[in-house]
Amino acid sequence: MNISPNRITGLATGMDTDTMVKNMMKPYQMRMDKMKQDRQITQWRQEIYRDTLSDINSFNKNYFDKLKTDTYLLSPSTFTGYKATVSNKITGENPSVDIEALAGAEAGNYEIEVVKLAKGAGFESQKDAFKSKGILKRDTKISEIGIGSSEFKISYGKEGIALDRTTINNPANYDIKVNENMTIEQLMDLVKSETKGNIKLSFSELNQSFKFETVKTGENSVLKIDDDLKNLLGMDKKSDGTVYDDIVKGENSESKIKAPGMEDFVEVSKETNFFVIDNMAYSLVSKGSNNISIKKDVEKPLGHIKDFVEKYNEVIEKINNQISEKKQYKFLPLTEEQKSGMKEEEIKKWEDKAKQGLLRGDSNLEDMLSKLRSSFYDTVKDAGISITDLGISTVSDTTKRGKLEINEKKLKEALESDPEKIIKLFTKQSDTVKYYDPDISPSDKEARWKEEGIFQRVNDILLDYTRTTRNSNGKKGLLIEKAGIKGDFSEINNIFSTDLRDRDKRIGEMEKKLFDRENGYYRKFAALEKAMNKMNSQSAWIMQQFGGGQS
Repeated sequence: MNISPNRITGLATGMDTDTMVKNMMKPYQMRMDKMKQDRQITQWRQEIYRDTLSDINSFNKNYFDKLKTDTYLLSPSTFTGYKATVSNKITGENPSVDIEALAGAEAGNYEIEVVKLAKGAGFESQKDAFKSKGILKRDTKISEIGIGSSEFKISYGKEGIALDRTTINNPANYDIKVNENMTIEQLMDLVKSETKGNIKLSFSELNQSFKFETVKTGENSVLKIDDDLKNLLGMDKKSDGTVYDDIVKGENSESKIKAPGMEDFVEVSKETNFFVIDNMAYSLVSKGSNNISIKKDVEKPLGHIKDFVEKYNEVIEKINNQISEKKQYKFLPLTEEQKSGMKEEEIKKWEDKAKQGLLRGDSNLEDMLSKLRSSFYDTVKDAGISITDLGISTVSDTTKRGKLEINEKKLKEALESDPEKIIKLFTKQSDTVKYYDPDISPSDKEARWKEEGIFQRVNDILLDYTRTTRNSNGKKGLLIEKAGIKGDFSEINNIFSTDLRDRDKRIGEMEKKLFDRENGYYRKFAALEKAMNKMNSQSAWIMQQFGGGQS
């Protein structure tokens, strides 16, 4: 017989009160267990949704984030591959230029001679200007080279021509206030900060020399500094002994380039050492003559497409499984009582079964998959090519609906013969609505869909379902609204979370009712015990009276 320290059990009646109350509570406890099981199912659905969201977001970020330059699929350059070989004409090695062939570049043989590199405007200390000062280091105080606490002016801007001399058009004037206790290192930092990074003062411990220079290169970059400061830094003359002009100019880079089909070199002068001409990006490194060979390379775009299809299929397969797997009705969430008699691995196996099919037939996921399938097969206006022309098609197995497969040979041939058409097919922007907008009208949305490339469509679809920004109605992506995502306000403000809070409230109310009902039963049994005790006392008294009369 069970005895509760807080409740009177069947001492007088001989009844197992706890067991009887527990049996009487079973119908109500079953209702409570059902409410908790339904809540667990809702929570599992939210967790599966969020897991799916995480997969989609990772996929989206990998292929449609501009910062992921190696895999960004909305840029035409991703689908244009070239192999560039550069060699020094004389040595065959150590070329004086780096080359990158961009989308639209012409394949063939080029030649480039780098005559001069672009430089900023600058002043430099004479050789041995500080020989009498001993060995200077970056932590040497500027007072040791004769610079006291004072103010100097630096002017920087573009070249202007006056009748008598060079001037600076609309100069930026910087006042540099120095303290004699500063070190050379601190003076360098001060110049950089006070000139907003436009002017650089450097010091070489090896050469024992200073150099003032504009960061911006080219002949339009000009610089003037106070004569006092120039003299103190040993810049009163150039290294060849000639006197610096009051204002110095930068220099343009100069090179000669011969492209495929050209008989003669073309002279090129640029303000920088990096420039793009005819979709060829040149980075000049040093003087020298170079041969350049540019060949089309389909391996790069082929690799991008294959990688996309592989990852796309993984996401599609996972979602397909979720919306098509059968629900295991026999495997309901376990009650606490059931768990108490099971091992952890048994609980996990059971719950894995119970989670199957919880998103079966989910309308949001089914609609998303349907749109993704359409994005590949609906005609792209003016592309002049379709996805099937590339050897890309849907897997014939109907159980794997929406997954793609590639005829690699056919895709490679298409990349070699029609790269521009493939670029349009995948990356073309709509002329009607150039950028994604969740608030566009149905007619504009339809026009954008017809005009944009396949990967633009895929990106639009994923944004419709997973974006964390709100539209004009305050709504985020459909899957975000449904399940929310960690790290965003939607984590607590979504359909599933609202449902869970409502269920928690009802469970709390039901627990209170069950507690009151159980206590009510115990009170009734306590009253019965009390009455039985009284009756037993009366019977004992009567028996005692009868027994006393006989004696």
